[in-house]
Amino acid sequence: MIKVYALTGLMLAALASPALAKSPYFAVIDTVGNCSVIKGAISHGKTALGTESGYDSFDAARQVVDDHAEEKCEGIVE
Repeated sequence: MIKVYALTGLMLAALASPALAKSPYFAVIDTVGNCSVIKGAISHGKTALGTESGYDSFDAARQVVDDHAEEKCEGIVE
């Protein structure tokens, strides 16, 4: 019975790992006003534009940067 539980646990871990490892994309503005899209956690000195929980795709985050470009961004870092 222990083998069944161990095998079930390994299968669940294997299925859950890719979903947990996926890093969201963030639209951010840095301390000098440059906007960009980053993957992973927001580092010190950057502030999220739009949602603070991130976006599932680069394109979605880039659209947020483009939407804020005129009003908030001094420049856009590719």
